[in-house]
Amino acid sequence: MAGATRSTISAALKEDYQGPIRKQFNEKKLIMKLLRRNRKDFGGDGAYIPLMTQRSHSHGARAESGTLPTAGNVSMKETTIQAKFNYAKIMVTGPSRAVARKDKYAFARTLKLEIMSAVESFSDDFCRQLYGDGSGVVATCGTTSSSNTVVVGDTRNLREGQQIDIRVINGGADVVTNRTVDAILSDTTFTISGATVSTTATSHGVFIKDNATTAGAVHEIMGIQGIINDQNPDDIKTSSAPASLQGLDVATYPFWKASRLHNSGVNRDLSLELLHDLLIDVDKKSGTGDGLSAMITTHEIWKRYGLLVTPDRRYTGSPNIFDGGWKYLEFDGLKIFFDKMCPANTIFLPNFDHLTLYEESDIRWSEEDGSLLKFEGSTDAYIAFLVYYSNLGTDYRRAHGVLEDISH
Repeated sequence: MAGATRSTISAALKEDYQGPIRKQFNEKKLIMKLLRRNRKDFGGDGAYIPLMTQRSHSHGARAESGTLPTAGNVSMKETTIQAKFNYAKIMVTGPSRAVARKDKYAFARTLKLEIMSAVESFSDDFCRQLYGDGSGVVATCGTTSSSNTVVVGDTRNLREGQQIDIRVINGGADVVTNRTVDAILSDTTFTISGATVSTTATSHGVFIKDNATTAGAVHEIMGIQGIINDQNPDDIKTSSAPASLQGLDVATYPFWKASRLHNSGVNRDLSLELLHDLLIDVDKKSGTGDGLSAMITTHEIWKRYGLLVTPDRRYTGSPNIFDGGWKYLEFDGLKIFFDKMCPANTIFLPNFDHLTLYEESDIRWSEEDGSLLKFEGSTDAYIAFLVYYSNLGTDYRRAHGVLEDISH
């Protein structure tokens, strides 16, 4: 007679799940740590910032008893930063709350788990927007033909499980909508749910579901790519981003440009000379070179910089640690950070004295009716939603710089 085996007694065995829940994603949010935030001066129709665009040139040298120079006046212009509205929503059923009411039945109570997950995915995508150009493009497409495997330029900002649309970048016309990212296959490919995608081209982009519309409206905040640039946001990738940054067109107001050193799309090796050129250009145009504190780039370029300076005997070979645990290297007294969401082939030189996240309130769960959970309607289910009214802006675009077209 056969003895008891694991298979014959499996119904009587308890399932010994090893908590806590292990998260399978990167949660570091460097940019939110570095940004200055302003809630005091933001509300109503937004923040209105007066800019002095030209000095009063009323000076001159004269002969003794000569006529004094003609009085002049300063020129002023106003720039506007208006809030954008970001949300996250969760739903739990009555039965799901009941069965997970105690930790002995589940690792985390249903509501707590859903809230935690929603906050993390929300903050992850918001940080992605902070690096954007206001167009809403998560990834620019490559050539795809009758396949569920979509080719893009970079998958770094795509996440498995995201609901997405693929649209024409300039104008928002649909290619496919309301799909799910099934799997990230490589740095340039991912699979998508549903029917095969008939075709994509470089004029198409991946968007978070409903963040852009067929009318060309984009609901995302302005990001660092749109601000630290010498172009209007809609010209950066010929998109439906705002036609001007904070209401000022660079063609009309040439002072409204950041320092941008590029190689016309052709990548080149990183060098100390290029980094010095960027610092010098920013300081020449803005006079703020002594107020700069950090550069932000990709992991790959950060590594290349480390290898570049390793032979220097003054370099210790070990990164320093910034508050919060972020590693950095140094260049000319500036911290150089890496961030997974930084656009490829790019080094940003933001001036955090002139780059502000304007907030109408902190990120919060809506409780205006006195309750976090709200009855969904005709089913035994409850919803809660997170709100964040904010936008990124600058009061001195010349104070920032960017180095583009750097080889990985």
